[in-house]
Amino acid sequence: MSKGMGWLLALAIAALGFALRLGAVSDYWLNGDEGLYDFAAHAPLAMARFTIENNAHPPLYFWLLRGVALLSDDFVSLRLPALLSGSLSVLVMYAVGRELAGEVCGLAAALLVALSPGAIALSQVMRPYAFQGLLLATALWLLLRYLRRRRPRDLAGYAACAPLALFAQYGSFVLPAAVGVLVVGLTLARRLDARSLRSLAVAHIPVALAGAWLFWFQIRPNLLNQAIQREAVEGWLASQFVAGPTDVWRGFLGLMDYLAGPPFAAAAAVAFIGGLVVCVRDRRVEVAGLCAAVLFIAVTLSALSIYPFGGTRHSFHLAPFVALPIAVGIARVAAAGPAQVAAAIASTALLVVAATPARSALGFPPHALPPELWIARQEIDDLRATLDSQASRPGLTIVDLETVYMLSPLLREADAWPSWFGIPRMAVYPWGRRIVVVAPVWNMDADLPARHGPRQLAGVLAAIELNLPRAAKYLERDVSVISADGPRLLDSIRALAEETGAPGALTEEVALSPHIAIFRLRVGPYQQALADRVRRYHESRRTETTP
Repeated sequence: MSKGMGWLLALAIAALGFALRLGAVSDYWLNGDEGLYDFAAHAPLAMARFTIENNAHPPLYFWLLRGVALLSDDFVSLRLPALLSGSLSVLVMYAVGRELAGEVCGLAAALLVALSPGAIALSQVMRPYAFQGLLLATALWLLLRYLRRRRPRDLAGYAACAPLALFAQYGSFVLPAAVGVLVVGLTLARRLDARSLRSLAVAHIPVALAGAWLFWFQIRPNLLNQAIQREAVEGWLASQFVAGPTDVWRGFLGLMDYLAGPPFAAAAAVAFIGGLVVCVRDRRVEVAGLCAAVLFIAVTLSALSIYPFGGTRHSFHLAPFVALPIAVGIARVAAAGPAQVAAAIASTALLVVAATPARSALGFPPHALPPELWIARQEIDDLRATLDSQASRPGLTIVDLETVYMLSPLLREADAWPSWFGIPRMAVYPWGRRIVVVAPVWNMDADLPARHGPRQLAGVLAAIELNLPRAAKYLERDVSVISADGPRLLDSIRALAEETGAPGALTEEVALSPHIAIFRLRVGPYQQALADRVRRYHESRRTETTP
């Protein structure tokens, strides 16, 4: 196959990848995680700087989106960097595979990235993972070119891309760390001369400086031993940390699940292991060592509760290092002859058709990955009249963090920007004739006794009464709640009324969509019902402890 034909096919695959990623970009409303980026992109500069500097994520993508926001006010435009990054990654992976093992390897790598469900999903949201993937793939390509050709310009390109990838997402650390492991191995095997060793050491100075800056100014104040780290390790990411040897295998299978999708995950797992074996047999020491070292470092960081490993977007940075060995294996099979190709196709088809028993035999964890996008724009359009009506009348609206970020474009339309009050700090927005108070928790609870506290609904009401007189005057007149957690909060308040026998409903004027609940809260009856629940809870505890 000629070089020109290879690039034409790669462009066709990239166009396919772009088409697969394009649809959801404009069809879905933003989620709460995206809303944080939307807020930082459009907020006044001082407010944006405070948000970015005090966020758990690195700053580069926030500032990139602020540049995009200068061109368009539509939140869909903020998804374009991820869309373009995901599509360009297809071409870069073609270049990586082609550099390593020829045209077939390059086309296979491109096709794997173009069709990856995880890569497609992360190319549709205004989050940094697709951008990080592009930078890592480019750094990998330039590094392999340097190791094969020893051209300084390739190493200079790697030295530029690697720290940028770190500034996009912390997980990018695995590449320079794996390069360090590879360099030690190549030096011990006397496959790396002293001049190249010095050049590689110098090339990693920018990476070291970037890592030191991020640790001192971002990780140390915003993540290290902070509540968000504890909540992630013990909560929503707990299953993605390695606690024992079996978790390593489960994490690897979860990663395959995320990148390939449930029907193809078993085939991808087998193909990856086979690809590494092929790399070793063909003496492609650089790629085998690099990819194995990346996975080893990822597992180690997970075992140390530093960074998750498994079926999560936080492990997407491993995608280039998974796709490349699989592509090498495909190229080797393609070169072996028609019989071997037919056998490989048949084996893959068998693993796909028998996906359920294959997953069971390999020990795959249950596939329970939530979608990146779930609120259709039509759902917001259907609620728009209710939201506009609420903003038009004086009163108080209480939301949690996920909800206020989800509402970010609507608040921007009203030129509403927050101020803060209280301890813990709570944001207050003017919204039309209404005051919006934000509970400083991702999803509010109706205050179960075990979780009663200032960050939950009753605690927010108490803080408003004590510290925010201009909003407190509405507590007995017009208080509404908006929750982007579906009917969960509304159902828990209704359950509170039923449990305590509250006279009359605690909520009224309910507007409910599949993912959003809007309702008025009768504050006095709610507080009385909650007091009854708390009293009963403590009475039951005293009864249990009475000898």
